Amino acid sequence: MIKSKEELVQLWQNQDKEGLARLSETEDGRAFLCRLLVECGTFEAIHETEPAEAAWLEGRRSIGLWVLNELEAADNERRGAKLLECFGAAGRFLGMILRRQADKKTSMEVLVNGGDK
Repeated sequence: MIKSKEELVQLWQNQDKEGLARLSETEDGRAFLCRLLVECGTFEAIHETEPAEAAWLEGRRSIGLWVLNELEAADNERRGAKLLECFGAAGRFLGMILRRQADKKTSMEVLVNGGDK
């Protein structure tokens, strides 16, 4: 049966979250994710003065932040906490920020959709 676009997107998002959760459960998976986050410059401040270079670095960093956000969303049982612990205090702080953002997003969805979502 052909699904609607929204159903397909939701299915893909759920599969991605489950895959990330499983990946973060293994030592090799956590090592890969940590390397990915480091390569993206996730925890680095952008000090570049050249606009094109700064935009490229910030775009790279946004991928790392997206991965962290997806991990947090997939982390119903705190499975991703081990991954964030790889980064010590910075990882714990970022985890806290991601949770706050998710709470704000949920609050906004309730306001916009009247609790339908």
